[in-house]
Amino acid sequence: MTAEEWLAIKNHDESYNGKFYYGLRTTGIVCKPSCTARACQARNVVIFPSIEDALRDGYRPCRKCRPDQPGFQGAKPELAQRARKYLTEHAMEPFRLEQIAEALYVNKSYLARTYHEVVGQTLLETHSAIRIGRAKELLTHMELSVTQVSFQCGFSSSSYFARVFQKVTGVNPTEWRTAYLKKLEQAERVD
Repeated sequence: MTAEEWLAIKNHDESYNGKFYYGLRTTGIVCKPSCTARACQARNVVIFPSIEDALRDGYRPCRKCRPDQPGFQGAKPELAQRARKYLTEHAMEPFRLEQIAEALYVNKSYLARTYHEVVGQTLLETHSAIRIGRAKELLTHMELSVTQVSFQCGFSSSSYFARVFQKVTGVNPTEWRTAYLKKLEQAERVD
């Protein structure tokens, strides 16, 4: 093992992922250089040029960094992706952090903190954005009132819907619909 490789392991340097893998003699596990699992001692590290070499020597892949899965970005991005999928599938239901955490088999505080760290917004902000995206689609249908749109998007009251809509888009639903209609008219005039 070179000093550069050891430094990459010690600093969890993602730029070395794929260039080499390291195995731990004590546990028989192989990791990517960026793995954030427990700190190891240099004397217990074995360097491998490929994951296949490590597996051939009897090492098993780390469950945290998953070196045997090339597209795996890490446990936190995967959790954020699963949370986003859950929010999308359950967007019209009321937001309940406990319910989301239970469905994903994680602690609610860990879920909220991890999601915000990875995505840059809270779960509630994402939930609201998904609902408002749906509301924008429905607002293009003139036969639906703003109140009907709010209920179809899972909001319990039209006033709360209007507040959330304004927070997400910067305008209230009626103003958004009016602006949409103007754009539509301008597009028709151009054609």
